[in-house]
Amino acid sequence: PQPPAGSGGLAPLHDLLRALVAQDASGYFLEPVTEDVAPGYFRVIERPMCFAEMRRRVEAREYRTWRELAADFELICTNATTYNQKRSRVHKAAQ
Repeated sequence: PQPPAGSGGLAPLHDLLRALVAQDASGYFLEPVTEDVAPGYFRVIERPMCFAEMRRRVEAREYRTWRELAADFELICTNATTYNQKRSRVHKAAQ
């Protein structure tokens, strides 16, 4: 598979990440979840993910394919819908 940044530039990945973050108007997925905000989260969710971690991975050039970046975004959504009740704002924002 092709590297997601093509010739090595990170701009396309940063642009995509910015576009995803812009969809999170309430900022639910910007930073890592904590037990204070979501009690029992780490008993339910095996692999937490947030936009801050995705940004770190972009800057560290850890994504080898576009699909890897997309998988982390999907993980944010899956984690949110798994942990939160269907009627919650967070669950609805992740759909």
